[in-house]
Amino acid sequence: MRFIQNLYAAGLGSKAVLRILPCMEHGVLTDEMHERLLAERARVQAQLDELTATRDKLDAVIRAGQVHRDRREGRRAPGTQGAARPPPEEGAAGSPSDAVGRAPRGRPGAGGRHIASPVAGRS
Repeated sequence: MRFIQNLYAAGLGSKAVLRILPCMEHGVLTDEMHERLLAERARVQAQLDELTATRDKLDAVIRAGQVHRDRREGRRAPGTQGAARPPPEEGAAGSPSDAVGRAPRGRPGAGGRHIASPVAGRS
């Protein structure tokens, strides 16, 4: 039953599922059904590849955001040596008030913050 639900979730219609059921029960696979199953498998693999690429991009954004947060909060990245630098004083070069009047770098992130794009040339 779970396999049938997965077939529906993968985008197969009820007609396709009905054509697959005899293959599952009896192990008999016509040439036409073999081709159909290969095509459906290729389609599902393409979806997986796209989802994996999306997940990888999200991971890159999360990592970039964490580095930004760590720097802003004066924490050093794991594996670095030396003491963490405290955040710059208000009005000092690199402080939030110093950025007034300058164009933001990167893309707007959550809460209006700007983060660097992990993929050059892509939005």
